[in-house]
Amino acid sequence: MERLAHAAYAKDPKETLSELLGGGWRLFAPSSRYDWINIYTNSNVGKGMIILRGSKNNTTDREMDRAILNGHETSANRWGIVQKMFQLAKKTQPHITKWAAIGHSSGGTIAIMLNRRFGIKSFAYNPGITPPGLKKRLERDFKKEKNQNHASEKSTVYVVPTDKLSNLVLKQPFDEKIVVAPRAGVKNPHSMENFA
Repeated sequence: MERLAHAAYAKDPKETLSELLGGGWRLFAPSSRYDWINIYTNSNVGKGMIILRGSKNNTTDREMDRAILNGHETSANRWGIVQKMFQLAKKTQPHITKWAAIGHSSGGTIAIMLNRRFGIKSFAYNPGITPPGLKKRLERDFKKEKNQNHASEKSTVYVVPTDKLSNLVLKQPFDEKIVVAPRAGVKNPHSMENFA
């Protein structure tokens, strides 16, 4: 999974991801409008993947980062786009029954949110999480919805303990499965390079 999250940062992520996934996987065309979300489906096995990158320092990235920092993840424009893309993919491809979300940094936060909101499996690498805690905010925001899908599986969250942006996950009451990753000698502890 870490190779897929890392590939989201490639110069041409769609080409790199297609090579990694191999035969049978197809890019869900509507997701190609954005450079930070890649949805792939495989009709042969009934599986779909939502691969999300973190920030690259552009306007939509900064908007999501500010939303995380201020505790307003569910009101961010990027979250709205991800939900619409996922629901469109499910509607147009009902034969895809098993979904997974994979992301790093703010993409990891969205992967956790997809798990909480839609019950799909998720893998988050150094997700951006801020006090008072993503779990409580998501429970509060998603409680309002009538058709809430409770996560059948916990998210798997990979954290480098020296990463100041995401190590708060180690200090919060979290239901997710936490995997503490050793720093891989990379200068930046938040970098996806620590997992590749």
